[in-house]
Amino acid sequence: MIKVRALGLKMQASALAVSLILGGSVATMTGLPAFAQDAAAITPDQAAAIEASVAQAVSAAQAAGTSVATAIAAAEEGAIATYGAAAAASVTAAVLATPALASVPAGVIGQGLGQASAVVSATSGAAAATAIATSVANEGPSGSQGSFSAAAVSNGAPAAVASAAVAAPSVTAATAPTAPAGPTGTVGAAAAAGPAGLSAGATTNPAGVAVGAAAAAGGLATANAAVVTAPPRPCSGPSCS
Repeated sequence: MIKVRALGLKMQASALAVSLILGGSVATMTGLPAFAQDAAAITPDQAAAIEASVAQAVSAAQAAGTSVATAIAAAEEGAIATYGAAAAASVTAAVLATPALASVPAGVIGQGLGQASAVVSATSGAAAATAIATSVANEGPSGSQGSFSAAAVSNGAPAAVASAAVAAPSVTAATAPTAPAGPTGTVGAAAAAGPAGLSAGATTNPAGVAVGAAAAAGGLATANAAVVTAPPRPCSGPSCS
């Protein structure tokens, strides 16, 4: 009985520390993943405050020998209560970006956020809980998705929340650039005069080559042209001997 009371006091102290950190101002600037840029995205200072609260909660739990997953859940719930249900995706992204979680097993991270999703679903609504799950699916470490889903279900979260955590990550496909259209032109009798002096639809050009009337002035299809070689002209002049 004494041990349970002692642990309870430690958890209260940890929760108080989380509250103080979230309410304070932290100068560290931390960027958020693109996925977390929603309508209620938190500021970099707020993200840094969330990361600090998660780190302190995890450290306190490890020192006391209590559940690290529960500490993560408490930090997540506290941050959403502070910044609003509409910021659930951004808050979860900040939690997942906490450097202190690098040494925490992915399954424990997913379990903690799964516990939090059940509480958030009951207090802030299913949309906020689903936003947590979707953030885990997109940004959580490999292995956190399954433990999130199991913890969400066991703690009473809606089935849709559990499913969202194990859904395929959202990927925005890149659109290939459209090739520029080439120049267009007309062929046949209405075409412009060609570079060799051939008028559109003419029968004979100055070099004596007969072509079809429908040939393109700027690019003759030689396969369809009737080439006629003019008879050689008589040689005249001093060089002819």
